[in-house]
Amino acid sequence: MTLHRLYKDPLEIHDQQIETTDRELLHRLQVTRISVGEEVEFFNEREAYLAELKEINRRSAVFCILKKNDVIPERKPKLFLIQSILKGDAMDDVIEKTTELGISGIIPCVTNRVVPRIGNNKAKCERWQKLVVPAVIRSDRYAIPKIHDVETINSLSESLESISHIYAVHKNFKILLNEHEKEIKLWNVLQNKNYDAIFLIIGPEGGFEESEVKALLAMGFISTQFSERVLTADVAAIGVTALTQYLIGKL
Repeated sequence: MTLHRLYKDPLEIHDQQIETTDRELLHRLQVTRISVGEEVEFFNEREAYLAELKEINRRSAVFCILKKNDVIPERKPKLFLIQSILKGDAMDDVIEKTTELGISGIIPCVTNRVVPRIGNNKAKCERWQKLVVPAVIRSDRYAIPKIHDVETINSLSESLESISHIYAVHKNFKILLNEHEKEIKLWNVLQNKNYDAIFLIIGPEGGFEESEVKALLAMGFISTQFSERVLTADVAAIGVTALTQYLIGKL
């Protein structure tokens, strides 16, 4: 039987019990038909517990803790995706699938050829962040990738410095996926590299404009080719994340 995993932060424990009145969590218990006597894992990025459901009603549920589980930090290098905002469900798919593949964080980026209208950035990021937890649960992770604030090419350099400080990144490697690159292959630049973090930037449908490529190269990004085929931006993002994780030994 599959062990159901429930994300809760913070985990409030009293007398070796976890009691919750969280509506979303109670709804998940109902949807997954978890019944009294069944075991679940409560977790967040810092702690995890195996617990047994003791009581449940419409307003609350009570779990008895059976044991504490180990939360093993994910190995370096951390992998960050800087993704030009995509239209429709494509952005959602990228966030969900790259989370399942082990991405450490995603920085949405507005570039010149971005199609979707960008309105309330905060609301968009909050909605995207909600997609992360189910993907973490499906992939049996503990780390919760952060959806960072929406950036532009002009603001990106300062944002990466801030992220590097937050995650204690001392040595990073920045990679630009460039459909016009014909010489430098992604798998070649990732051979025998020892970094704390890797930043991948992927453009929208239609790619980056020449001025944007020049700006990114000036920031220290290395222009690379991922595929000889023309890929949609969402397929490229998921494929590049998978290949990079494989090449650095984290897949």
